[in-house]
Amino acid sequence: MKHYVSEPFRVRFSETDMAGVVHFSQMLRWAENAESEFFREHGLPFVEKGETAGTLFGWPRARVAADFLAPAHYDERIRVRIRPRGVPAENSSALHWDFEIVAGEESEPERAIARGSWTSVYARIDSAEKSVRAENVPETVRKILKIFEN
Repeated sequence: MKHYVSEPFRVRFSETDMAGVVHFSQMLRWAENAESEFFREHGLPFVEKGETAGTLFGWPRARVAADFLAPAHYDERIRVRIRPRGVPAENSSALHWDFEIVAGEESEPERAIARGSWTSVYARIDSAEKSVRAENVPETVRKILKIFEN
């Protein structure tokens, strides 16, 4: 499958400790930001309001796994690659992603910082009922994911 690659960005000082080293939790935020960019760039809503007040549809996380391979530092150039792990079946609510975070200037070879995966579940969130219910992945999302096959 093809990868979606985020725009390169620099590590901000607020994402590090005083030694300029990025905390591992920030790397998971970067992966999630790449997912949000993917949805936006393909014209898909990442979170959308339902028909009734207090109802949203979105992608809560069900599982996350990561291997942190090397530290990332303040002001390093970072890129995030994500890819769907297949197209969900018509009756599936789960969307599985793989990610890789790399550092390096354009003129340098990239070095892997972290690799991992997560599973999001398409869900109806009802604040009035205080409930979260899995729904089938929308066909519009499945259609876009098909372009990442092979």
